[in-house]
Amino acid sequence: MKLSQLFNLKSIEAFCDSANARGFTDSKPGIILGRMLTAVDPTIYEQKFPELAFMNAGFEVDNSGGYADYIQSLQVRVEGSFAEQGDTSGAKGMISLAGKDSILPVTGWSAHSKWSDDDIGRAELQGINLPQRLLEAHNEVYQQAIDKMIGDVALDHNKWGAADNTNHSAKTGKDLYDAFAAALSAQWSAVNNIPQYKANLIITSAKVYNRLATSLLSNPGNNASSPLATLKANFPGLEIMISALCDGIGSNSKDVALLVSTDGKAMKIRLPVPLTIGEIVKLNAFEFQVDSKYRIAGLDILQKNAGYMLRQV
Repeated sequence: MKLSQLFNLKSIEAFCDSANARGFTDSKPGIILGRMLTAVDPTIYEQKFPELAFMNAGFEVDNSGGYADYIQSLQVRVEGSFAEQGDTSGAKGMISLAGKDSILPVTGWSAHSKWSDDDIGRAELQGINLPQRLLEAHNEVYQQAIDKMIGDVALDHNKWGAADNTNHSAKTGKDLYDAFAAALSAQWSAVNNIPQYKANLIITSAKVYNRLATSLLSNPGNNASSPLATLKANFPGLEIMISALCDGIGSNSKDVALLVSTDGKAMKIRLPVPLTIGEIVKLNAFEFQVDSKYRIAGLDILQKNAGYMLRQV
């Protein structure tokens, strides 16, 4: 996903200009993008927010819709076939278009921060640019909220075409590999190996990931390999990520694993208005405020078979 799809960059520049106009001492090159948005640089972002797997997963973001109340998407397929000329029985020879749509409500979210000139003075004594730190806080909370909204939809097994039960904690290395390999094979078969729909990502809990990474397929000393390494070798392009949202899903508090395609043909994040930062407003002689907002419809699943759930039993 592109930086400009997650953030209204012009609004952030305006925020920086308003910060400079009010006498904050940090130079503009110091607070624009390079420092303010360090958290969303792809490399550093993963180190600072490793739990945001759904934000890091690479799902395509769509910013269309603006301030509409709903976003509708349509998936169309061709039905019918040719028939021998003259044979019109049973609607033979008719070719038509069939489709299904999804309608997602758009929800607006907002937040604000306030501070006084006393707060600015105390922060400056510590070498801290207070407006910058507050913007970073808005950014961090925003990303955590987006990650949870996406994850809550993606981890609902009713959203997908198939789900299966397994016991991650009780399986040997080989059995663990077999369970995931069978699930991947089943998902790939369900979408007829169409590249855009084939699962290329597994998101699971730290506990399951560590078992995949540390279990062995055979006895040590016999060129033993882990299920994780073997899955990546046998399913080219496969990535495996950790999310705390996969811990203890459902009434039985069991870990889950989601096998999913991140292609835009399979699903999209509907984010009509990305994070937008207002300019700093002076409330009175000694107090300031900044507001932020965004509008989101959530994860739009365009192909149900593009995901497969493995649930712990």
